[in-house]
Amino acid sequence: MKVLHIDASPRSVRSVTRKLSAGFIQNLRLRLPGLHVTHRDVGHHPPAFISDAWVGAAFAPGDQHDPSMKGILHHSDELTAELLNCDTLLIASPMHNFTISASLKAWIDQVVRTDMTFKITEQGVVPLLHGKKALVITSRGGFVAGTDYDFQEPYLRKIL
Repeated sequence: MKVLHIDASPRSVRSVTRKLSAGFIQNLRLRLPGLHVTHRDVGHHPPAFISDAWVGAAFAPGDQHDPSMKGILHHSDELTAELLNCDTLLIASPMHNFTISASLKAWIDQVVRTDMTFKITEQGVVPLLHGKKALVITSRGGFVAGTDYDFQEPYLRKIL
């Protein structure tokens, strides 16, 4: 089993989601000795926000990518490859301002790629990631999942 573990908290030792996800991975390793985990710490090393140049490169046909476009998309391609190569996605994210952290949103923007992770058809958006499982470990202070102030859970349910 291959797990892509995304840590999205900017906190270190005081992060509840980091502690919970580390414990989850530790227990999983005990049950699955052949487990392969790719850890991506977007909380401490956030991906770049998408830019005008990124959008232009991402939506240009691949055979039209010049070296500049390939350079712009290099990190996005790397992040997307990690997602495509995993069996299970584990996201550990606190709630920030009623939703996901900016660093997690930046990662999502880098990996939600047309004709790679989804395609647009006459019927609408069609996911291209089949057979994968996603697990979200989240923490929040004073807000209950599913309340009017919870924009984190509905967003993640939709995007995943």
